[in-house]
Amino acid sequence: MSDEVQSRGGLGRLLNILPWFAGAVALAVYLFTLNHWVSLLNLGHVARAAGWLWQPEVYHPAHFLVTYPVRWLPAAWCPLALNLLSAVFATLTLVQWPAA
Repeated sequence: MSDEVQSRGGLGRLLNILPWFAGAVALAVYLFTLNHWVSLLNLGHVARAAGWLWQPEVYHPAHFLVTYPVRWLPAAWCPLALNLLSAVFATLTLVQWPAA
């Protein structure tokens, strides 16, 4: 934490808690509106992450590493697992706080 945030007292604490609160609210909304199945827009991503494509994953190594545990799940659970993973990453993006 910077000295400026520490010197503000209660406001500094609020500024540290606010992103986590916003992330928790966004996660709740995201989970409430979560799609449990595949749409035409994400069919390719689900097939790639679940290992249903016969081509090796060469061009997207980070995507391969992050979604590799999804391959261990039953086929019916893959879309839901990917949507939950997306909700977690979206929440973590909202929770990020600038260091400066």
